Amino acid sequence: MLVYDVQRIREILEDFYLLSGIHIVFFDTHSTELASYPKGQSKFCTMIRSSPTGYSLCKQCDLKAFDSAVKDQPPHVYRCHTGLLESVAPVYDGDTLIGFVMAGQGREVTRESGQWEEIQANCHDLPVDFSELYPHFKKLPGVSEKSLGAAVRMVGLCIAHSYKNHLLSRGRGDFCAALQQYIENHYDTPEKMRLSSMAQTFGVSNSTICHLCKRELGVTVAQLIRRCRVNAAKNLLMNTGIPISEIASMVGIPDFNYFTKVFKAESGFTPSRFRALA
Repeated sequence: MLVYDVQRIREILEDFYLLSGIHIVFFDTHSTELASYPKGQSKFCTMIRSSPTGYSLCKQCDLKAFDSAVKDQPPHVYRCHTGLLESVAPVYDGDTLIGFVMAGQGREVTRESGQWEEIQANCHDLPVDFSELYPHFKKLPGVSEKSLGAAVRMVGLCIAHSYKNHLLSRGRGDFCAALQQYIENHYDTPEKMRLSSMAQTFGVSNSTICHLCKRELGVTVAQLIRRCRVNAAKNLLMNTGIPISEIASMVGIPDFNYFTKVFKAESGFTPSRFRALA
């Protein structure tokens, strides 16, 4: 349930491009492009991708880069299948992956010669007119491994900050409502009440959930879960004759003694006393 402020991400990418002249893209966790600046591909890459084979090679190269970026120490700097220099870095909110930043499609400034010949060799099986491709190659920005690594790292941090701020700004509304609904739907399943499971479901970090819950609802996540379980237990105690020990398990607290302690802390009564008074 990742929620992006795409307009803000576009603004970050545009600001970066205006400073650097380097094409930059943000992808979601499914490798789908969400924003880029400038929009679309360079003329060089458009020509390479114009054939099904070229397009497939570019997509395979991107997917391999995303995989390497997660496995390796970011940023991951590499040469694409044509020989251009590119870099990609995963973007995290805490320990939760929220997307990828990719920058490049550039000529390597530290190599004075040989790049064009390498590109011709790498692309010799593609239906490309090299006489038409060459001027577009020369227009590509000059980049270095260090500059591209710094680029994706810096932009990734800006997007992560923007993502968290956007999430916090909308937390008073649908996020906390969704969190409460999730707890009401799954309070009887202890595995789903783990903070890590909630974070994975909502696509945020553990700390973000805790911060939002405390800030917007005034309680901790654990308190919210206990309150929901006790309310469910109250309903069962008032409207059914189910044994209290079974009710404890039904609401996700199979330890009867602990259930009694939690119930009394929340309601002021033991479960048996509450049923007698109901």
